[in-house]
Amino acid sequence: GAGAKWNHPDGMPLEEVEIGACYDGTVTNVGQFGVFVDFGAVKDGLLRVPSQQNRYFKRGIELHSLRVISVDMASERVIMEPEEPLLGAETSRPPPSVSTGIGGRGGLATRSGPSPSERQLS
Repeated sequence: GAGAKWNHPDGMPLEEVEIGACYDGTVTNVGQFGVFVDFGAVKDGLLRVPSQQNRYFKRGIELHSLRVISVDMASERVIMEPEEPLLGAETSRPPPSVSTGIGGRGGLATRSGPSPSERQLS
């Protein structure tokens, strides 16, 4: 059986976990503090997701592109967050970088004089 501290003795040491790097992992537990993920280290990472999304996670689900945002050596806690919104939960809005409704800029370049084929006709 698994111990209560979610140890993985053959995993990589926390010293080798890179902050800002992305890892894949498997959900090991879902609790009120978040989702615990085995991402290959000696301790599970704590994935920060909105509490209303916890129900989307089940033990054994594989997750991809989880970014490490902090590693606390004293408490042996790794905090992770999804690099992209997970499972399409409440992500119907377009990304803010996409500006809609401007349009019309694409066609300007074609009006800068006759094309070579038109010149030959005259």
